[in-house]
This record gives sequence, C-alpha cells and structure tokens, in this order.
Amino acid sequence: MRGKRRRQADIEVDVSDSIDDIQAFDYSNLNFETAGQFFKALASILVDIKRTLVFQSEEINSVLKKNEELTKENSILKNSLQEIDSKYNSLEKKIDQLEFENDLSSREKNRNNIVFAGLPVDLENPQVAIMKITNKINANIQKEDILDIQQVKQKKENLISSLYVVKFKQSESKAEIINKKKAFKHLFTSELGFSSSGGKEIFVRQHLTNLQKNLYYEAKKLKEKYLFRFLWVKNGEIFLRKDEKTKIYNISKSSDIARIENIFKNSQV
Repeated sequence: MRGKRRRQADIEVDVSDSIDDIQAFDYSNLNFETAGQFFKALASILVDIKRTLVFQSEEINSVLKKNEELTKENSILKNSLQEIDSKYNSLEKKIDQLEFENDLSSREKNRNNIVFAGLPVDLENPQVAIMKITNKINANIQKEDILDIQQVKQKKENLISSLYVVKFKQSESKAEIINKKKAFKHLFTSELGFSSSGGKEIFVRQHLTNLQKNLYYEAKKLKEKYLFRFLWVKNGEIFLRKDEKTKIYNISKSSDIARIENIFKNSQV
C-alpha cells in the first residue's frame, strides 16, 4: 500500500508539472513540430489523470469495503451484547426465584415468631418478662402458648443489646400481640419494673429473614424516594402503598423492588 501511495504521489507531481508546462507553453510559436510535442504531452497528462482516477476509485472502494466490514462486525457485536443481556436477565430471574424459594423455609419457621427488642440483656427469666409485656398490653396470652424463647445478643459501638425471639404455638397468639402492641403504642422497661435498663422503649416486631430485612430496607428507600405513605409488615409479608386510593404492592422478591421502581420512575418522566 505504501508503494502504491508513493507511485500515486509521483503521478500527481508529474501531472502538476505537465500542466505547468502547458500553461507556460508559447502558443504563438505553435507549428507542426511543436504541435506534436504539445499533443504528446497532453496525452501523457490524460493517461496520468486516468491512472489517478483509477487509483482514487480503488481507494474509495477499499474504504467502502472496510466500512461494510466494520458495520457487519458492529452488527455481530450488537447481537452478541443483546444475547448476553438476555441471558443475564434470564439468569437474574432464576437467581431471584431460587433466592425466594430458599427463603421460604426460613419464613415458615418464623411464621409464629415475634421479636422483642429493648429488654435488658441480663434477664433471669425471659418468659416472665414476655408475660409482663403481654399482660401490660392486654393480650390474652398464657405461658403455655409460648413454645420457645431465644436470646440474640448484638454489639454496636461497644454497647451490647439483646433481642428475644419468641415462638408461639399458634399464629393467632402472634397476631394478637402485634395488634395489641400497635394499639398500646409506646411501652418502656420502667413500666415493667426493669429500672436497671434506664427506661428504654420496648419494640415488638415481626421476625423477618435476612432476605426480608434487605427487602424491607429497599422498600423503605422507595417509600422515601417516591413519597409512599404506607410501608408495613403483616404475617411476615412486606407491603407498600402510595396512598389510601392506590394499589397495594406485595414485596417478596428482589425483582418486586425493581418492578415498583420502574413503574414510578417511568410515571415521573
């Protein structure tokens, strides 16, 4: 290609020189002999011009061919990217479904559980403390309704706190405590005689799995971003609602968060 370009450059120089010669030619002295020389030079110029046009045509065809090849390669790459994107979306859906299915067993185990937070870490008899709470909020619960109590210690910034996970025999017991506590609103340890805890507020919550906790956190961000009025948990299920007149969204998988995000993001465009 470099040799061809050099030859082409030489041709263009020759054409330029010949044109200069023709322009400088003294036509007043034109005779039979000089006319022959003139037309010979002119013929040579025409040949060189033809060569230049052929060369340029070849260059243009080469560029067009390369452009066609690049367009074809770009199309192949685009199709490959679309295929990869499709496989990624399909894989993401499968992972989302598997994550949900694996979490179902944990949700089932937690179905009759309640988490009590804010109680002292050093309770001698957690069952007595739980019964004090249920009596205080007027929930009709007996000791026999409690199957198990597990203490979960947490450490944050050198402070140790405790959660008490209580499993009940029936889901009705759990529902009654949740509803009565909601109606009772605020409850403090000092009201139950736990003066050593400094009057901390007692919280009663649904027992969520790690996946559900993450979903609740993401749902809370959606609530703040799109000004939802309601976010709540009922029977281990997470719900989100814009206002009293709009649809209720049930959030059980990561894809539900993405779906709701898309709905309200597009509505603001």
